[in-house]
Amino acid sequence: MKILVSSLLFLLMLGAMGSSYGQPGCVEGEVGCALEENAVSGEKRPQSRLTGQPPLVSPAIYQKAYQLGGFLGDGSRFAPKGRVRQSAGRARFQVNVNGMVGFSQRHTSPSTGGVMNQSVIMPAFRWTGKKGVNAAFWNGIAAQGGGLLSYVAFGSYEGTSHQTQRLVRRDEDLQQMQRNREVGIKSLGYTYTRASKRALKEVFADIDNFVNFYGRENIAGYFIDEVVAGNEPWMVDYMRKIYEYIKSKYPEMLVLANNGWGVGDAIAPYADIWMAQEVTADEYINRYRARTSEFEKDPVNASRILHVIHSASPEQYEEIIRLSRERNAGNLFITTDTNAYPSGYDDLPTYFESLLLAINNFTPTRGSLLSPENLTGDGRISVEMPRSKVDLDLALALRSANFRYLENTHDGQYQFSIGYMGNFGGNYKDATSNVRYNSGSDGILLHATGDFGRFAVGAALGYLRTDADYYGKYRGVREKLSSYQFGVSGKFDCSEAVDLTGSAVYTLNTHRFSTTGGKGAIARAEFTSQVLDVHARAGYGFSFNSAYVKLYAGLGMTRVEEGRIEHLLFSGVSKVCMNGSLGAYGERSFGRLGLFGAVEYGQRFSGQSYHAARDYSARYSIAPLDYASWVVGGEVGLSYSFAGRYRVQLSYGLNEMLSHQVRVGVGTEF
Repeated sequence: MKILVSSLLFLLMLGAMGSSYGQPGCVEGEVGCALEENAVSGEKRPQSRLTGQPPLVSPAIYQKAYQLGGFLGDGSRFAPKGRVRQSAGRARFQVNVNGMVGFSQRHTSPSTGGVMNQSVIMPAFRWTGKKGVNAAFWNGIAAQGGGLLSYVAFGSYEGTSHQTQRLVRRDEDLQQMQRNREVGIKSLGYTYTRASKRALKEVFADIDNFVNFYGRENIAGYFIDEVVAGNEPWMVDYMRKIYEYIKSKYPEMLVLANNGWGVGDAIAPYADIWMAQEVTADEYINRYRARTSEFEKDPVNASRILHVIHSASPEQYEEIIRLSRERNAGNLFITTDTNAYPSGYDDLPTYFESLLLAINNFTPTRGSLLSPENLTGDGRISVEMPRSKVDLDLALALRSANFRYLENTHDGQYQFSIGYMGNFGGNYKDATSNVRYNSGSDGILLHATGDFGRFAVGAALGYLRTDADYYGKYRGVREKLSSYQFGVSGKFDCSEAVDLTGSAVYTLNTHRFSTTGGKGAIARAEFTSQVLDVHARAGYGFSFNSAYVKLYAGLGMTRVEEGRIEHLLFSGVSKVCMNGSLGAYGERSFGRLGLFGAVEYGQRFSGQSYHAARDYSARYSIAPLDYASWVVGGEVGLSYSFAGRYRVQLSYGLNEMLSHQVRVGVGTEF
């Protein structure tokens, strides 16, 4: 807030200091500058060729600006305008190089404190089918998509007993694998080891037959069941041979081994993921056996640990999720079904969709997604997801740059500017939801303007990359944005004091999410967004001998469109809002030294944000962002001109009272 107060005081100071100077006018002898003789005193006063009245800027300022090479204040208002510059043979081109560095802080995800992001891996041991309960079971799985459900393990076996069963090929299995692949679910082929004593050639045959039967493209890996996962050499050797066989023939495939009660450190390297717990909900909650191996206790290995909890009730879901995160399980499956052979894991969990959303951390702002009122109620439930407004912030930053460069134009001059933006961003805390992040953007902005007397036009191109690091509820989530920016702008001088300026900005952004350990549905989410911002301002300037203050009011429209997140089946959404702005800009010169400052208030004419609610299903929607409808920003700085045609500039700015940055620039003209 101090920067805003300072800017206001600075602008008032400029007016007060400038008002004591002499009568404004133009340079005698300038083409188009007529001198009006005072009938009483005989004094000659210059007249503006635009209005026929005395201009607002005095001849002394023009002459002084010429002597100092055209850079006073911010290098805009007091550079000799129009025909003064041309008649004096001044430069036609100006080149500026600017660097803006922010002070965004990055939150890093500590390796301790429990798991925050989990994936779901599901054993599914019901036969595939085209009708009846079999079809209903598998349709229910496919309907969730690969966002909420990462892997499904299954395979069809026939035999008189578990000890003699053999893998068989079924067209229904192939069709289900293909369907899983279409919706993003990865299929794991199932085989068993009989407590690590089944003949390896039989295990290897199952592994190869899954590829032979169903095609390598439809198999993402293998679920190796009934493994004894101790540290004895024969146990380690047995699993090592299976792991090496798979990786040598099918290196891209995942190896998931099921022990169900613990994993020794010696055998741990020989599976990508270990199913280290397969117990009832009652045992998991009330009689849990603490882990003894370093592998299971090390937070680094969370992504390699799966807990499967069966015989649960919906009332136990939330407690199981909480405990699993404390117990270092980066992968989790909970079911109300049992694991009893041959009918275990052949029914969908009760409230399957709600359970998957909760495990993947898509939960309401307050309360539990799995509470009785939410599970059984009729109303639509709004759940949160990691979500940022960086796309909007970058578009508005380009809008500000468009107006700033227009303010710096001089008659008959072309201006080329190269700007670097580093660590631009700040801390965001949503007003309603649990969304919290720090963002930092790096990139480049190219801008060109041409001034043709009363008209000036500009164009801009930019590219920025942003990391938004979430914390709090979404600790460990990172959103990476790539933003392509395009802008045009224009200015018309209605009179010596009044001008109209306009800016149009379009940005195309890609959003890609990742998580620590790569777990959670959000880890693979991506979408594109587009921002269109159009804004026009009317300004009135007050010029004095060595000072200038401009007041302006603006009106515009901003549209933010966020694309569909296919991976999560979340719909796209767009929102258009009108907005306005009020601001002031001022400069004051002290010879070669210039001071400048600006302050602006912006208002969105809608109570809802530009980032509106997304649709997900008939039961759930994705919560909108909730941020203030008004913003205030400001900047103060100084510049210094030397050697006739060079300038350096330093300023400090504040955007939305959150993002601080320092801007350094150098410029020359020729």
